[in-house]
Amino acid sequence: MKTAELTGVTLAYAVAMAHPGFNFSMYRHLTWPDEAYWVMDSQGRIDHYEDDTGNGMNRHYDKQGWRPDENWDQAGPIIDREEIMFFSGRESPSSPTHVIAYLARSGTSGVQGSGPNHLIAAMRCYVASVLSDEVKLPPELTP
Repeated sequence: MKTAELTGVTLAYAVAMAHPGFNFSMYRHLTWPDEAYWVMDSQGRIDHYEDDTGNGMNRHYDKQGWRPDENWDQAGPIIDREEIMFFSGRESPSSPTHVIAYLARSGTSGVQGSGPNHLIAAMRCYVASVLSDEVKLPPELTP
């Protein structure tokens, strides 16, 4: 699927996939080796589990799941780390704002992501910069 078309859970999945050390399991039970895993439950909610205490797996996003396309607390560290910048505009005063995100290191002529808001634009930019302008989705997420 084109990165520019990713939304909702598909965008959240792609952002997780762009993280270093990505491991993903569809509907996995909570028994696995001591590694970090991204898990999607049967309701389509993505969560991240990591053994960061040495005492077993800890769930990181247990209230709303992993949704950096909707949550500034999750997207903010990525935006800061990757130095994602923004500009926005409208085609006319009555049209909706359109946001463009780009990496400061490559400027506006480099990789970009666009969307109806800053979070979606930034996460599309991040995914495109790490993966590419197309992302392979698991069958469960393919429309």
